[in-house]
Amino acid sequence: MTSASALLSDHIVSKNQKRIETLQSDSQSKEKLITQLWQDYQVLEQKKDTLLILIASNSSQHYITLFSVEFLTSIGVENPKQTLLANANRIYPFTMENMNRYKQETLQKINNIYEEKVYLDMQSNQLISKNSRYNSIALFFQIFGLILVLSKHIFE
Repeated sequence: MTSASALLSDHIVSKNQKRIETLQSDSQSKEKLITQLWQDYQVLEQKKDTLLILIASNSSQHYITLFSVEFLTSIGVENPKQTLLANANRIYPFTMENMNRYKQETLQKINNIYEEKVYLDMQSNQLISKNSRYNSIALFFQIFGLILVLSKHIFE
């Protein structure tokens, strides 16, 4: 009985515990990634607001174009300068179209990562539950083995 208890405690529970730690670490990494994506998105929203202020304040077209090019480049638009220079009156619509695309992509990434995080948490909780059962069984084996040893001495 004691051997079975030791086997359960040492081998199975320890193996599961390492897996739980890995799952929890991966889950925390996903949480950090979600936070980083959200913070990056908020910074870009602030840049979008700055662009609106520049346009509303009738800043120079050159400065608005430079700001828009930097903004669009930061969200992954290829060669925005050529497009903006060819269509100077489309700076705002072009920027907003790409911002909305980026917003949808970012929200989809966050949702996908969150789903992965929930799955990792679920796996971790299942292993924690299994470990709890294994620990209970191991404790039962230890107590039952002790009862057998004590009963042997009582009946002698």
